[in-house]
Amino acid sequence: MNSKLPLVATLVMLNSIFLLHASDLVVSAQIDGHSRLVISSGDSAAARSEIVWDHLYAARPGSLGGNYPTTVNGYEWFPVWPATPNGTPGLSGPLTNVAVRFSTNGVSLTQQSGRTAVNIIQQPNATNGFTLVVDFDDVAPAGFDQYTITLQGVSFELFPQLSIYLSAINVEWQTETNRTYQLQYSSPVMPGWINLGPPVPGTGTNAIFTDTIVWQSHRFYRVLLQ
Repeated sequence: MNSKLPLVATLVMLNSIFLLHASDLVVSAQIDGHSRLVISSGDSAAARSEIVWDHLYAARPGSLGGNYPTTVNGYEWFPVWPATPNGTPGLSGPLTNVAVRFSTNGVSLTQQSGRTAVNIIQQPNATNGFTLVVDFDDVAPAGFDQYTITLQGVSFELFPQLSIYLSAINVEWQTETNRTYQLQYSSPVMPGWINLGPPVPGTGTNAIFTDTIVWQSHRFYRVLLQ
Protein backbone atom coordinates (compact mmCIF):
# COMPACT_ATOMS: atom_id res chain seq x y z
CA MET A 1 0.00 0.00 0.00
CA ASN A 2 1.30 3.45 -0.90
CA SER A 3 0.16 6.27 1.34
CA LYS A 4 -0.12 9.98 0.68
CA LEU A 5 2.32 11.57 3.09
CA PRO A 6 1.89 15.01 4.64
CA LEU A 7 5.40 16.43 4.91
CA VAL A 8 6.42 18.87 7.61
CA ALA A 9 9.66 20.66 6.69
CA THR A 10 12.02 22.14 9.22
CA LEU A 11 13.57 25.18 7.62
CA VAL A 12 17.00 26.41 8.57
CA MET A 13 18.05 29.84 7.43
CA LEU A 14 21.76 29.55 6.78
CA ASN A 15 22.72 32.80 5.23
CA SER A 16 21.42 36.29 5.81
CA ILE A 17 23.51 39.12 4.45
CA PHE A 18 23.27 42.58 5.95
CA LEU A 19 22.91 45.67 3.83
CA LEU A 20 26.23 47.18 2.81
CA HIS A 21 26.52 50.66 1.38
CA ALA A 22 29.48 52.90 0.59
CA SER A 23 30.51 55.72 -1.71
CA ASP A 24 33.73 53.89 -2.61
CA LEU A 25 34.12 50.29 -3.69
CA VAL A 26 37.00 48.25 -2.26
CA VAL A 27 37.78 45.08 -4.23
CA SER A 28 40.23 42.36 -3.22
CA ALA A 29 41.01 39.18 -5.18
CA GLN A 30 43.66 36.53 -5.70
CA ILE A 31 45.05 37.02 -9.22
CA ASP A 32 47.39 34.76 -11.24
CA GLY A 33 46.38 35.51 -14.79
CA HIS A 34 44.66 38.15 -16.84
CA SER A 35 41.09 39.04 -15.93
CA ARG A 36 38.81 42.06 -16.07
CA LEU A 37 36.25 43.06 -13.50
CA VAL A 38 33.15 44.38 -15.27
CA ILE A 39 30.82 46.55 -13.17
CA SER A 40 27.51 47.69 -14.62
CA SER A 41 25.15 50.16 -12.98
CA GLY A 42 22.04 49.02 -14.84
CA ASP A 43 21.20 52.57 -15.89
CA SER A 44 20.63 51.54 -19.50
CA ALA A 45 17.21 50.34 -20.66
CA ALA A 46 16.14 46.90 -19.38
CA ALA A 47 19.45 46.40 -17.57
CA ARG A 48 20.34 45.72 -13.96
CA SER A 49 23.32 46.37 -11.75
CA GLU A 50 25.80 43.51 -11.70
CA ILE A 51 29.45 42.64 -11.21
CA VAL A 52 31.09 39.91 -13.28
CA TRP A 53 34.59 38.63 -14.06
CA ASP A 54 35.67 38.49 -17.71
CA HIS A 55 38.54 36.01 -17.67
CA LEU A 56 41.09 36.19 -20.48
CA TYR A 57 44.13 34.03 -19.72
CA ALA A 58 45.77 31.64 -17.19
CA ALA A 59 44.18 30.94 -13.79
CA ARG A 60 40.76 32.33 -12.95
CA PRO A 61 40.57 34.77 -10.03
CA GLY A 62 40.64 33.02 -6.66
CA SER A 63 41.34 29.56 -8.08
CA LEU A 64 44.96 28.84 -7.09
CA GLY A 65 45.23 26.32 -4.28
CA GLY A 66 41.51 26.33 -3.53
CA ASN A 67 38.42 28.45 -4.05
CA TYR A 68 38.90 31.97 -2.70
CA PRO A 69 36.37 34.82 -2.82
CA THR A 70 36.46 38.15 -4.54
CA THR A 71 35.78 40.57 -1.70
CA VAL A 72 33.68 43.66 -2.46
CA ASN A 73 33.37 46.08 0.46
CA GLY A 74 33.90 43.20 2.86
CA TYR A 75 31.36 40.87 1.24
CA GLU A 76 32.82 37.54 0.10
CA TRP A 77 31.58 36.77 -3.40
CA PHE A 78 32.38 33.33 -4.81
CA PRO A 79 31.88 33.62 -8.59
CA VAL A 80 30.38 30.61 -10.34
CA TRP A 81 32.34 29.56 -13.42
CA PRO A 82 31.35 27.43 -16.42
CA ALA A 83 32.23 23.72 -16.23
CA THR A 84 35.32 24.19 -18.40
CA PRO A 85 39.01 23.79 -17.51
CA ASN A 86 40.52 26.50 -15.33
CA GLY A 87 42.09 29.09 -17.58
CA THR A 88 39.42 28.87 -20.26
CA PRO A 89 38.43 32.39 -21.33
CA GLY A 90 34.90 33.44 -20.50
CA LEU A 91 32.55 35.14 -18.09
CA SER A 92 31.81 34.15 -14.53
CA GLY A 93 28.31 34.12 -13.15
CA PRO A 94 27.29 37.65 -12.09
CA LEU A 95 26.80 39.14 -8.64
CA THR A 96 23.32 40.59 -9.05
CA ASN A 97 21.90 41.46 -5.62
CA VAL A 98 23.62 44.84 -5.82
CA ALA A 99 22.90 48.44 -6.77
CA VAL A 100 25.77 50.36 -8.35
CA ARG A 101 25.89 54.05 -9.26
CA PHE A 102 28.77 55.98 -10.76
CA SER A 103 29.83 59.56 -10.14
CA THR A 104 29.21 61.92 -13.04
CA ASN A 105 32.83 63.06 -12.59
CA GLY A 106 34.15 59.61 -13.50
CA VAL A 107 35.76 56.83 -11.50
CA SER A 108 39.33 56.85 -10.17
CA LEU A 109 41.41 53.99 -8.78
CA THR A 110 43.96 53.64 -5.99
CA GLN A 111 45.81 50.38 -5.45
CA GLN A 112 46.64 49.04 -1.99
CA SER A 113 48.27 45.71 -2.89
CA GLY A 114 49.31 43.65 -5.91
CA ARG A 115 52.66 43.46 -7.71
CA THR A 116 51.50 44.79 -11.08
CA ALA A 117 49.43 47.86 -11.84
CA VAL A 118 45.65 47.60 -12.02
CA ASN A 119 44.05 49.94 -14.57
CA ILE A 120 40.65 51.26 -15.52
CA ILE A 121 40.33 50.56 -19.23
CA GLN A 122 36.74 51.73 -19.66
CA GLN A 123 34.91 54.52 -17.90
CA PRO A 124 31.13 54.12 -17.61
CA ASN A 125 28.98 56.21 -19.95
CA ALA A 126 25.76 56.02 -21.91
CA THR A 127 27.38 54.49 -24.99
CA ASN A 128 28.65 51.43 -23.11
CA GLY A 129 25.56 50.97 -20.94
CA PHE A 130 27.26 52.63 -17.94
CA THR A 131 29.78 49.82 -17.57
CA LEU A 132 33.13 50.16 -15.80
CA VAL A 133 35.94 47.77 -16.75
CA VAL A 134 38.98 47.25 -14.50
CA ASP A 135 41.97 45.30 -15.84
CA PHE A 136 44.00 42.91 -13.63
CA ASP A 137 47.07 41.47 -15.41
CA ASP A 138 49.34 39.19 -13.36
CA VAL A 139 50.47 36.93 -16.20
CA ALA A 140 54.18 37.84 -16.32
CA PRO A 141 55.28 37.24 -12.70
CA ALA A 142 55.41 33.63 -11.48
CA GLY A 143 52.81 32.58 -8.92
CA PHE A 144 49.84 34.56 -7.69
CA ASP A 145 49.36 37.70 -5.64
CA GLN A 146 46.55 39.24 -3.62
CA TYR A 147 45.29 42.46 -5.19
CA THR A 148 43.32 45.14 -3.39
CA ILE A 149 42.02 48.31 -5.01
CA THR A 150 39.65 51.14 -4.12
CA LEU A 151 37.36 52.58 -6.77
CA GLN A 152 36.44 56.17 -5.93
CA GLY A 153 33.20 57.45 -7.38
CA VAL A 154 31.35 54.14 -7.16
CA SER A 155 28.28 54.00 -4.92
CA PHE A 156 27.75 50.36 -3.96
CA GLU A 157 24.82 48.77 -2.15
CA LEU A 158 24.39 45.08 -1.40
CA PHE A 159 20.82 43.94 -0.90
CA PRO A 160 19.90 41.43 1.82
CA GLN A 161 19.94 37.88 0.55
CA LEU A 162 18.37 34.88 2.20
CA SER A 163 19.09 31.23 1.52
CA ILE A 164 16.74 28.63 2.97
CA TYR A 165 17.55 24.95 3.06
CA LEU A 166 15.64 21.88 4.21
CA SER A 167 17.51 20.29 7.09
CA ALA A 168 14.91 17.67 7.99
CA ILE A 169 11.51 16.37 6.93
CA ASN A 170 8.89 14.75 9.13
CA VAL A 171 7.00 11.98 7.33
CA GLU A 172 3.67 11.25 9.03
CA TRP A 173 1.04 8.64 8.23
CA GLN A 174 -1.92 7.00 9.93
CA THR A 175 -1.47 3.42 11.18
CA GLU A 176 -3.74 0.55 12.18
CA THR A 177 -3.14 -1.95 14.95
CA ASN A 178 -1.76 -5.38 14.01
CA ARG A 179 -0.19 -3.88 10.91
CA THR A 180 3.47 -3.19 10.09
CA TYR A 181 4.69 -0.42 7.85
CA GLN A 182 7.96 0.17 6.03
CA LEU A 183 8.94 3.71 5.05
CA GLN A 184 11.04 3.97 1.88
CA TYR A 185 12.67 6.79 -0.05
CA SER A 186 14.12 7.42 -3.49
CA SER A 187 16.15 10.29 -4.93
CA PRO A 188 17.74 11.28 -8.27
CA VAL A 189 21.21 10.42 -6.92
CA MET A 190 20.04 7.06 -5.48
CA PRO A 191 17.42 5.61 -7.84
CA GLY A 192 15.16 2.80 -6.68
CA TRP A 193 13.38 2.50 -3.35
CA ILE A 194 15.47 2.16 -0.19
CA ASN A 195 14.22 1.27 3.28
CA LEU A 196 14.36 4.19 5.69
CA GLY A 197 14.63 2.87 9.24
CA PRO A 198 13.21 -0.41 10.57
CA PRO A 199 9.62 -1.59 10.09
CA VAL A 200 7.12 0.43 12.14
CA PRO A 201 4.39 -1.47 14.05
CA GLY A 202 0.93 0.08 13.82
CA THR A 203 -0.62 1.47 16.98
CA GLY A 204 -3.82 3.00 15.69
CA THR A 205 -2.27 6.47 15.86
CA ASN A 206 -0.09 8.47 13.51
CA ALA A 207 3.51 7.34 12.99
CA ILE A 208 6.15 10.05 12.52
CA PHE A 209 9.63 9.57 11.09
CA THR A 210 12.17 12.41 10.91
CA ASP A 211 14.51 12.17 7.94
CA THR A 212 17.64 14.33 7.94
CA ILE A 213 18.31 15.79 4.49
CA VAL A 214 21.94 16.26 3.47
CA TRP A 215 22.04 18.66 0.51
CA GLN A 216 19.60 16.78 -1.70
CA SER A 217 17.27 18.82 -3.87
CA HIS A 218 14.65 16.06 -4.27
CA ARG A 219 13.49 13.08 -2.23
CA PHE A 220 10.41 10.91 -2.71
CA TYR A 221 8.73 8.83 -0.01
CA ARG A 222 6.29 5.94 0.16
CA VAL A 223 4.94 3.65 2.89
CA LEU A 224 4.55 -0.10 2.28
CA LEU A 225 2.01 -2.13 4.23
CA GLN A 226 3.65 -5.41 5.21
